[in-house]
Amino acid sequence: MPLNRHKKDEALSIVSARVQEAAEVMKAMASETWAEAQTVPGSAFIQRQLELGIQKFKAATIAEAEMALLAGAPD
Repeated sequence: MPLNRHKKDEALSIVSARVQEAAEVMKAMASETWAEAQTVPGSAFIQRQLELGIQKFKAATIAEAEMALLAGAPD
């Protein structure tokens, strides 16, 4: 059964809030560690981390490294 528009908007709002929370936690930890570049959250999450001031990322695969670089990660 397809979701109605209101439910879709509500779901997107919840996801956006969780992404924001996760990015803020990573920012707090960024002085001690490198953020992980993962293909599942995608480049939008890396861009949000960059906006928060996170500048260092680590990647486990070439695809993750390429995605981080294409998103604008300097390191």
